[in-house]
Amino acid sequence: MALAGVAATGIVARADTAASNAVARAAADAAPGAATGATAAADAVVPTAAGTAATPGDTARVRTAWRRPGDSLYVVAPIVVRAPWLDPRYEAEVITPGFLTRVDLASRRDRMETLGDVLGGLAGVHVRDYGGLGAFATVSIRGASAGQVAVYLDGVPVADPYTGIVNLSDLPLGGVERIDVYRGFAPATLGNSAIGGVIHLVSDAGASRAGTRARATATYGSLDTAREQLTLRVRPSGRTRWRLRVHALAEHTRGDFTFHDDNGTPLNPADDDPDAVRVNNDRRAWNASLRLDVDVHARTRSGVSLIVDRFDRTQGVPGLGANPSTTARSARRRTLGQVVLRTQPLPAARFDARLYASRIGDRFRDRDGDVALGGADTDNRIDVRGGRLRGALGEASWPVRGEVVFDWRRETFHPRSFGPIERDGPDTWRHWNTLAVSARLAPRLPRVGRRVVVDATWRTERLVEESFSAPPLPWLPPSPTGRVRSSADSPSIGVRVRLADGLLVKGSFGRYLRPPTFLERFGDAGLVTGNADLVPERGVDRSVGVALRRDALGPLARVFAELVRIDNRVEDLILFFPNSQLTSRPVNIGSARIRGWEATLGLRTPGAIDVTAAWTHLDTEDTSAIPYYRGNDLPARPRDEVTVRTAWHRRAWRVTLEAHWIAANWLDRANRRRTPARRIVDVSVRVPSPLQGLGITLEGRNVTNDRVSDVAGFPLPGRLAFATLSWGIH
Repeated sequence: MALAGVAATGIVARADTAASNAVARAAADAAPGAATGATAAADAVVPTAAGTAATPGDTARVRTAWRRPGDSLYVVAPIVVRAPWLDPRYEAEVITPGFLTRVDLASRRDRMETLGDVLGGLAGVHVRDYGGLGAFATVSIRGASAGQVAVYLDGVPVADPYTGIVNLSDLPLGGVERIDVYRGFAPATLGNSAIGGVIHLVSDAGASRAGTRARATATYGSLDTAREQLTLRVRPSGRTRWRLRVHALAEHTRGDFTFHDDNGTPLNPADDDPDAVRVNNDRRAWNASLRLDVDVHARTRSGVSLIVDRFDRTQGVPGLGANPSTTARSARRRTLGQVVLRTQPLPAARFDARLYASRIGDRFRDRDGDVALGGADTDNRIDVRGGRLRGALGEASWPVRGEVVFDWRRETFHPRSFGPIERDGPDTWRHWNTLAVSARLAPRLPRVGRRVVVDATWRTERLVEESFSAPPLPWLPPSPTGRVRSSADSPSIGVRVRLADGLLVKGSFGRYLRPPTFLERFGDAGLVTGNADLVPERGVDRSVGVALRRDALGPLARVFAELVRIDNRVEDLILFFPNSQLTSRPVNIGSARIRGWEATLGLRTPGAIDVTAAWTHLDTEDTSAIPYYRGNDLPARPRDEVTVRTAWHRRAWRVTLEAHWIAANWLDRANRRRTPARRIVDVSVRVPSPLQGLGITLEGRNVTNDRVSDVAGFPLPGRLAFATLSWGIH
């Protein structure tokens, strides 16, 4: 029988045969190299006597290997590696130049949460909700508009090129492993720049160990809400080099919550209905995703990944609370697929290529004109084809590393209307090329090491757009309205300076842009008249902050704190102004200044209590030349927003309390209507189960029953309750 143990502090080998003795000696000779690269500090590992197993701290250190005569036990000099132990929590926030918030969703699988719920609790992020569960929701980062925030799913942009906005409710979290939120500076690998920031959803890569694992969850609760999910992870044992992850989700809700209806007269409480019921607010959706990763060649780390995602939903469009629609309906179908090739032929050279395609179908029916003026019945289609090539040169020990990213995509919008005026096309298309050159500077300075890390990126973006008008006769082809060409440069930089162990100064600086959307550039042949002379919105990001991260600080097991000062400007904002009784035209006339603070705090106590807190303070000012807007606060940007989340876990128990407070904010650009401050408190409890693998989670949302509206006329639900059963098989 042979026993061999390897640790960061040494190797102990024991053998009972002559052949095993040779193995033991070889292991002893390899001991110094075995500890190379270890990052955890540990005690010496040596045996106490012949014939006993090696355990940490059993005996004092020895300097040379020795063997007792007649025994086969070898004792090797310990190799001690001393380095600070880095808890993975907040690791990305610390090492990334600029400002990043990473959310690991592993501990939140059993909660009835949406993407908007998760993002709304982060510093610098604000979510606008148009009606609760599954309703339309948009995100803002550092006071930027929803169209100035880029959202990616596994590196693929998911924003609607027609409106430029992402509906957060159309991005389920079931197959997502983590969320990265870049406030300001973002890596070149994500392609285009964004004025507000970037949100990157990274899907679950599958099992990290061999075997088959399955997990199923079922959630039921208020408003006849149900959500069922199934995740399957497969990684064969042996020499097979592939892994598979499949996820499926189905959910529905009736959405008929009660709310306070002011009957459209907020200054006259006499006609209010405190128990009005939200009608035509039902929703059904399903999502299926697949990810297959194959390792082709181990030495060059070559591999290929296939990712496919399908999402379908249909729901009512209830309209304003005081003037609801009972018949308007909306549906969306989205199919996204991509193939990623990667290789590392040399230790310092890495290459990857990504090809992707997506198709979105948007169906909207409002024949009675409750929501759309004059009625509408459309079935529009959006096709996106694109790719990204990336080459990186450099190793972690190099003082300078670089990468080049070339991103291209073609977006096509095909309108189709069944009434009041029937039409099929013509198409509008846009070709978007981005070349990004990025360099990381991390010089090793005498006596201080690598205290300064700088990431610099220069993007050059070029767009070619064209629209077509309907032909005068059915048998004639569509008439081109003329191509629009534009280009712009977008430099940015992220900085990290280590002042002391765990204490850093970070900065983010850059110029970003947002091109006009299809709707702004070409109109919709109805209420909006396009403007081919529009230029991209331009933004300047300036932010600097300090971060502190310590493990085992006093009575606390972990401390992370970050305070950031932001000072941003946005120019050439696109605003819509009436140019007739029924139509409006977009023009570049707006500008704004946004200053404020962002703070994040994370604590872990020895009693298994995690506390995270986020605070955002914004001081916004409309600096446009429009007299009745100039000097006003920007709408939907609350001055203060605070989230505190406390989680206690012990064995199978986990109790989470989350409080979210949002200050009063204006609903319109003229600062005439204001939504009051609101306080939302959520509670969830995971209780132990007598059956192995079975989990039970009880959840209360808005337990204080605070009835408010986030957007003028769109009420939010009050108190809700849910129960989730989860079952895992390994």
